[in-house]
Formats: sequence, structure tokens, C-alpha cells
Amino acid sequence: MRDTLISWLPADLAGVHVLDAGCGPGVLSLELAARGADVTGVDLSTELIREAETRADIWQMEHPNAPRPHFIAGDLFEVARSGSFSYAVVMDCFIHYELAETIEAIEALSTAAPKGLLLTVAPWTPLLAVMHTVGRLFPASDKAPPIVPVRDDAFRAAMSSHPSLAPWHVARTHIQHSGFYISRALELLPTRGRESRAP
Repeated sequence: MRDTLISWLPADLAGVHVLDAGCGPGVLSLELAARGADVTGVDLSTELIREAETRADIWQMEHPNAPRPHFIAGDLFEVARSGSFSYAVVMDCFIHYELAETIEAIEALSTAAPKGLLLTVAPWTPLLAVMHTVGRLFPASDKAPPIVPVRDDAFRAAMSSHPSLAPWHVARTHIQHSGFYISRALELLPTRGRESRAP
């Protein structure tokens, strides 16, 4: 999935400011930095941010001429509203969001990163729908954050009905399914200069 998302960005990212929202231990951030991007990684988990910093320190010794990612422990909304980026990448973060929350986050990111948004959601499948329903029966303390499956048509309808997202469209999609991992990547671009692309 990382390879897919990165392939949708320009080949030359030198000097391009990219927000890696929900960066976790910083693996994607480092791959973007290796291509020259000026990366800001943000995650709610201070433990994961510490891990990202440690990895970046080691990585920087091997890539002394590459820009070192900057990591922040915090909320993506606050970082998005306080920074200015070209692109934002949100990999496997929104899989835990309800659709309305995802759209709210996309609205904030669309202002902060006007050239494009790359994100993943959990695609609706009969199996994931059943798992999501069964998961609601257990106390919150007994389970990991739930995966929230999203229908593609519902996502597109939510996008099109949101006034501030009218200038945006879904340009490309890709489903990655490997073992227990299943996720849908979406490329959101400003409508101006829209190109016709197969999903």
C-alpha cells in the first residue's frame, strides 16, 4: 500500500512539503524523505513518535544529504490547520473513523494540502460488515479500535454533498488485499485540471 500511495505522488519530491498524518513509526515518512520531500509526520501516540525519531536518527546517518522528517506527537487537525503543505498522505488511519469523521478530516486536510490528498479507508465487504457489527457487542476495553468499513458510493456521495469539498474529486482508487489486510487507497485531487483516469 505504501508503494501505491508513493507512486501517485510526483517522481521528484525535492522541496515538496508533505504531511504524513497518522505516521506511526515513520516508515512512510522516511520513504518520502528519501525522494527529497520535506516531511512532517504527526501521530497521536507519543510512543510511536519516539520510535519514528529513533528510526529517523539511524536513517539520517545513512542518508546524510536527504531532508530529515520532522515528527510531532499531536492531533492531525491541529497540525493541518497550523501548517502549509503541498500534499497530505493518511495511510490506515481513517480505517478507524466513521465516514462523517473522515469527511471532516478531509475538509481540514484539503485546505492545508491543496495539491492532493492520498488516503486509505476500509472498503465495505460482507465479511468486514459482519465483523464490524459483531465487534459492537463487546465492551470497548476488550477490543482494539474497530475497523469501520466504508462503501465506495457512500464515500463519493459524502464528498459531493459537502460544500467545501466540491472542488475535489476521486481521481484513482486501488484495493490492496493481502492475507488479513484489506484497504482501499484513494487519490483526491482538485477538480481544476481534472484528468480522466480509470479507477
